[in-house]
Amino acid sequence: MKFGYINGEIKAIHDIQINPYDLGFLRGFAVCSVLRTTDSGKIFILQEQYDRVNNGAKAIGCDLGMSIKTFEKIIYTIIEKSNMTNAIIRIIVSGGVNNDGTTVKGPSTVLIMAENYIKIPKEKYEKGVNVTFVEFRREYPEIKTTNYLKALQHQELKNEKNAIEIIYTKNEEVFEGSMSNIFIIKNNIIITPENGCLPGTTRGLVLRLIEENNFTLEKRSITKTELLDSDEAFLTAANKNILPIFSVNDIQIGKANPITKQLMQIRDDFELNY
Repeated sequence: MKFGYINGEIKAIHDIQINPYDLGFLRGFAVCSVLRTTDSGKIFILQEQYDRVNNGAKAIGCDLGMSIKTFEKIIYTIIEKSNMTNAIIRIIVSGGVNNDGTTVKGPSTVLIMAENYIKIPKEKYEKGVNVTFVEFRREYPEIKTTNYLKALQHQELKNEKNAIEIIYTKNEEVFEGSMSNIFIIKNNIIITPENGCLPGTTRGLVLRLIEENNFTLEKRSITKTELLDSDEAFLTAANKNILPIFSVNDIQIGKANPITKQLMQIRDDFELNY
């Protein structure tokens, strides 16, 4: 049985109820975050994950309403009661309940859920994946909101293209994946968008590892042409780690991924020793 947390209580998932006047349900007014545990069951990059959801909630006038110690304790309790080790944790903080359906003034609703972490097949890390383009730029890219309308609208396109991810572009500029961040590599220089993208926690970790290991890094705008002409490219996300991109709409990128593979090993070693 799976368990979750809602507004101070830990309950079986099937016993959790959301008020229909909750602004997260009624208006989509909420932020979210996804984190995971390591193979040993430890919450990975806990501080960064806590900061992201806490700051995201504050940015829209909501309140996570707990310390990092409480946050950590709740997650471990949910994992243990759900009999999980390697887990994905989903956190949602909404504007809470208000009968007028528009005003954010009551206590925020905080929902935390755990589910088994299903890893992406190893062969995709070895061979890379295909991605596809969608013309779109999120309205508030710096905040991880629960608005995945554009991503869900294009799931059929993604499936038709046999793509693992949608890459958002606008006026030829590449911003981010629908559920990930993107990096390209050209002439041994690692490049990632500076603006118009979510400052993802895995992206932040990878940026740190890039700098600590003396790779050359540029944070700037990227064009679709640059992506298609890159030597290597990869995605980052909590549930993807570092995932090489083999092709865009089945157009192959480069022929090998030497720098991406180095980064993958560095990130894996960091997690192993975390």
